[in-house]
Amino acid sequence: MLIFICDDEVPIIKKYAELIKKIGHEHSINIRIKGCISGEQLLFELSEDPNRADVVYMDIDFGSKLDGIATADKLRKKGYDKEIVFLTKGKERVFDVFDPEPLNYIVKDETSMQKFEKILLKAYEKIKAKNREFISISCAGESRNIPLDDIFYFEVSSRLIAVHYGEGEIFEFYSTIGKIENLLFNKGFIRTHRAFLVSVSKIATVSGNEVTLLCGDVIPIGRTYLKAVRNYLTEQQGL
Repeated sequence: MLIFICDDEVPIIKKYAELIKKIGHEHSINIRIKGCISGEQLLFELSEDPNRADVVYMDIDFGSKLDGIATADKLRKKGYDKEIVFLTKGKERVFDVFDPEPLNYIVKDETSMQKFEKILLKAYEKIKAKNREFISISCAGESRNIPLDDIFYFEVSSRLIAVHYGEGEIFEFYSTIGKIENLLFNKGFIRTHRAFLVSVSKIATVSGNEVTLLCGDVIPIGRTYLKAVRNYLTEQQGL
């Protein structure tokens, strides 16, 4: 999930970036954050593809001519249809923010940690619902329709594939790892080993010949795949 924080005070950007990353880690959400110090910079960053930002945290009162509400209006007119959360120092302009259809607003130094977390998780659930894709698999008369964003990895043993997903759930079915890899081509999965196909969004860290996933599982990187994995992750996530 890519989040933009737009505020003319760099310490505020850093503060909320740390808070968002902390919540993301606690809920196994892979989050990337980009900061902007003006509405003009945000509009420039999103000029080619506004919807690459999943959530925009927007300060209402910038020091520049273009305030947060005007920036949000321009963003909507460019086709941005995802989530906006306004940041404000007080409640005086709260009723001004509803035209750009924000998800919510946050009062700096007043909004509780619990409400901040609730707003972020609500945005995440809305994004998942909008973008969700599924894989349908079956074995021995039992079928599963599993959201791709719930999957951590596929593991093969002989002809039996185990898909690891959700809260520690595992479903086994007959196939080959090559067929699954082809089925999920360009869907955010990467082969790290002859026996493993991993969801890139679920990777927490890469160290040596291993990747650690957000669920805590450690997956090997085979020698044959090492260079390709590192190149791909550098391009996609900067890991």
